[in-house]
Amino acid sequence: MALFNIPIRDIFAGFKSQEDPDRDAAGIPFTAKEHIRALKKEYEERTLAANDPGMESCFNYCWALVHSRAKGRDIDMGLDFVQALLSHPESTSEMVSRRELLYLKAVGEYRKKEYLRARETLQGLLKVNPDFRQAESLLEHVENELVKEGLIGIGAGAAILGVVGAIAVASMSHGKGGKR
Repeated sequence: MALFNIPIRDIFAGFKSQEDPDRDAAGIPFTAKEHIRALKKEYEERTLAANDPGMESCFNYCWALVHSRAKGRDIDMGLDFVQALLSHPESTSEMVSRRELLYLKAVGEYRKKEYLRARETLQGLLKVNPDFRQAESLLEHVENELVKEGLIGIGAGAAILGVVGAIAVASMSHGKGGKR
């Protein structure tokens, strides 16, 4: 008599590695275009009304841009916002800390595949905030990407050397054959 009457395939069905379409490989969420538009509108309305958008609406908008599914321009614009906020320490508040801004900067760098910059940002962040789990996790993903890039680079370099070597051997053997 079997202790369990559950098919093996059903036991392991819950362990399938399914990608979340709303997150990237590092588990960083994407922001929908509609959400970005709404936060942009809020940011612009606050800017027009008070000539000061307020830290919260500015941070929310740049967070959404950095997390945009559409890479490139959105992420660049989000990083520009983050850099502007970081360059004015008085702009950080109780609501948005320098730690959050630096992490957001690292996320943007990671999403742009600027892994060396992201690693540098995260390492600096972790020196000051050693228990920041999200930063530790992102740093792991950054390190993995750097290893992958390194291995791809080594493979490409080896392939180039192989082609150059083959051309050199071919030209040497062709040159010997022509002197007979």
